[in-house]
Amino acid sequence: MRELSRARARYTAFAFCLLFSLAACESGQPPAQAPKKAATPSAPVDAADALQRDRESLYALGSWLARNLSGIKLEEQDMAPIEAGLRDALLNRPLQVDPIVVGERVQTFLNRRRAQMAAEQKAATASFVEAARNEPGARKTVGGLIYLSLVEGTGASPLFTSRVKLRYHGIRADGSSFEDSEGRGREGVFSVNEVIPCWMEALQLMQVGGKAKITCTSDLAYGDRGIGGRVLPGAPLQFWLELIEILP
Repeated sequence: MRELSRARARYTAFAFCLLFSLAACESGQPPAQAPKKAATPSAPVDAADALQRDRESLYALGSWLARNLSGIKLEEQDMAPIEAGLRDALLNRPLQVDPIVVGERVQTFLNRRRAQMAAEQKAATASFVEAARNEPGARKTVGGLIYLSLVEGTGASPLFTSRVKLRYHGIRADGSSFEDSEGRGREGVFSVNEVIPCWMEALQLMQVGGKAKITCTSDLAYGDRGIGGRVLPGAPLQFWLELIEILP
């Protein structure tokens, strides 16, 4: 029983960790921000309105938690056991299975469903990659990167060991933005040898002052794991890069 209680506590902590870490990252802004002014107290609401607001808040909590599982292929019939596991753990009810005992099976299940999602993404986005390949001026490098120079730079090119400052904007195959230095309010500073493979190759092809559009298959980006809530497994990505400076 003690082991089961520990498993329940671990399961609950894991669920809330996922939930609140996602909520903290939702804005895409750095964690350190200036404190906001206290909100003006709102007008009193009746009991029915209060209940509805609570339900909407709880629904939003559930949707935030689900976003962290967006890289796992789930079907309608999978919802009931997931809901039952959350309910029993959060309400301190007896668990139907011991999470410690089935832990390896859970990981195997997640890996299998993630691989399914990755395969579907690659098939669904093949035309996106092909369209980028066929753009006038685009070329496919030896490493598999699709590179299109927009503005030729006049400065030096980064080395594998260089640190660089750049502006960047990344989109998914559906055109939605997932990463933007302008949205963060500052340029990015990166070590060339620590970025994703397609950036690593592209930056060494650029010169200071240059701008390029690059298209990365998932193998050159975030692979078959993706980034929970942001990039699906197997997803290709497209970036606009502007190399501002090679740092000392």
